[in-house]
Amino acid sequence: CHINWDQTQATGEKYMEIDEAPHSEYNLFGKLTTNPMQKLRITASYNLASIYENFYASQLENYLDSSAISKRRKEISHLIIGNVYYVMQKNFFLDARVGYIHRIFPLLYGENALAGEPRLYDRYYDMYTNNPPYQDIRTQQRINSGLTGSLFADNVLGSSHELRFGAEYEWNENRSNFWRENPFYIHYYQGSIYAYPDSETSNRTQLYAYTCGLASGASIQKTVKSRISIFAQDSFTIGGRLTFNLGFRANYSNGNFPGQMHYGSADIYGIFDILPGLGLQYKGFSTQAINALNWINISPRIG
Repeated sequence: CHINWDQTQATGEKYMEIDEAPHSEYNLFGKLTTNPMQKLRITASYNLASIYENFYASQLENYLDSSAISKRRKEISHLIIGNVYYVMQKNFFLDARVGYIHRIFPLLYGENALAGEPRLYDRYYDMYTNNPPYQDIRTQQRINSGLTGSLFADNVLGSSHELRFGAEYEWNENRSNFWRENPFYIHYYQGSIYAYPDSETSNRTQLYAYTCGLASGASIQKTVKSRISIFAQDSFTIGGRLTFNLGFRANYSNGNFPGQMHYGSADIYGIFDILPGLGLQYKGFSTQAINALNWINISPRIG
């Protein structure tokens, strides 16, 4: 754990903040359309996007330990969209769509971090070593779907009508998979983590730990949100000059945290065995599903 001070200067890599780093994007797109019959059109598309920002970040440029450098990995997103358009009659149309998005977000990771060593922080120099606090993979999934109908009618109750109605469904899941092989985090003061306290700095060295498992999949946090909507709107014109819009939209939204299991922190130094009360704070735990949001909204539309 001891810091080699002759390695705390430049590492040979250019120090860049995120706003000045080179930015690269790559896209792959494909689309297929078919008409199996005169009244039916089906469209499917796929888009692959990759975003890469090559930058390094650390607390201090002057004291740049190689294990403290953080780098951003590339972001990858997959987008799949399907659309079905069907003509029921010459004045009645149906349009159905579904979309799926899967994104892996760019995360900071320590390119030279030592997985089996604790994270360190020197309070005197305000310098971190062995970043980042977690190894972390975050993903987002989203489904958007909807069905819309359009009906055109002339000379109904003395006016021409354009009626639109339909339903929508949306589902979102955010997932964070985080772990750390060595969960300990040491705060020390000026020079060495082994320095003894004295009358001026009685709390010279402090020991903390992150609560997480030591391998991928050991600690996963998820949130799930969904929305269901129905709507209807009638635009009718009287005398070919005056148009009114009447309609409504009703939404039901739900958000919840599924039941989860988190593994405890690895006691690689045997500290929790010596202080069993301390170990209780970092042991594994499970959570029950929590329904955090239920929201109903109804909005009329008049114009």
